[in-house]
Amino acid sequence: MQISCSFGRINCYTDNEIEQIIKKCAGNPLDDIWINGDKEYPCLAILVNGESACVHYFTSDGDNYQTAGNEESDGTTNFFVGGQMTEMPNYTVVPLSLAIECAKQFIESQERPSCITWNEI
Repeated sequence: MQISCSFGRINCYTDNEIEQIIKKCAGNPLDDIWINGDKEYPCLAILVNGESACVHYFTSDGDNYQTAGNEESDGTTNFFVGGQMTEMPNYTVVPLSLAIECAKQFIESQERPSCITWNEI
């Protein structure tokens, strides 16, 4: 798997490696992490802000999904997306630990992780 983040493009092969990379990225003020295999799609995008994350799953045929966090939560959380600060609604934000579980499932199957609830976008 290929991981692109603020530290560059990194090859990753194990659950432990992916967890360490994501935690390292979460130590930055904000980071935008992209994970994919040999092809561009499917891919998993993880936006991190400390212990908070927003995860997207993209396919080549346009079926795209975003995490469903606490649906009753108001407000927004700042994330870094494509070089720009972006506010994401708190109802799309999940704990970093859940984003890490998504990444681990994704590197195993390259399919949409089942450990989380998704909204189609």
